[in-house]
Formats: sequence, C-alpha cells, structure tokens
Amino acid sequence: MTTRRQLVLGLVALGALTHTAEAAAGPRRTVRRRTRRRTRRRIRRRHRRRVTRRVVAGRSLLVVPVALAVGWELLVDDRVYVVTAIAPDAAGIETATLTDDAGSTLKEAILREDTADNGQQLVGSEIDESDTTTPGVEEES
Repeated sequence: MTTRRQLVLGLVALGALTHTAEAAAGPRRTVRRRTRRRTRRRIRRRHRRRVTRRVVAGRSLLVVPVALAVGWELLVDDRVYVVTAIAPDAAGIETATLTDDAGSTLKEAILREDTADNGQQLVGSEIDESDTTTPGVEEES
C-alpha cells in the first residue's frame, strides 16, 4: 500500500521527467509564415483615343479630342499613330503629323471636338521612366 507521500513524490518525479524531456528537445520554434509583400509599380502610359473621319466643306477631317497634344496616340482606321506635330496649314485648318510603328508619316487635317467616340480612354503604350515631357496617364499594376 502506498502512502500519500509516495504518491506525491511519484507525481513530482513524473512531471520532472516529462519537463526534462521537453527541455532536452530544445526551445520550441514557432514557424512564421512568410508573407509576400505586394509592391505597387507605377506605370505611365500614353493617352490613346479612337478618332473618326468627317467631311466638312468637301475636306476630310479627323475628329479628335479638344485636349489633343503632341505625344498622344490616335487610333485611325484600326492603326495606331503617335502625334508628332500639330500646326495650322495655309487655309488656317490645323494639321497633325502622325507617325506609326513602321516610321511612315501621315499628315491629316483635324477638327477638335469632344464626342462619345473620342472621349473614351483606351490603354496606350508604356512610356519610359526617363521621359518626363510626354503627356501620359499613371496607373498601378
């Protein structure tokens, strides 16, 4: 028959054995899950607008937005052109010099007017970070 003293000593010894086994195993390490930080990258893109043609006084004109500037991209007849210059011609009508990817140049008379077609912003090509003079739209990716 066991006495109360023996029972308590047995429980203390059992606790000491389990405690030393955990201590011998080393400290517990909590596994920290690595979280990937999302960095926002700002991208500058050219303004790109779709334009239409209109005949005014027997002359074919491109209907462009009022805010058109050099450096914008225009989608003319499903081809993308970059506006390289805007100047008035001899008759006082503005003409835009347009250049495509292949390097071919096109001079078109323009009419500045905001419409539903040319008011919709399209996704333009990326502008280099070093180019600060070309007007563009900033977005995050």
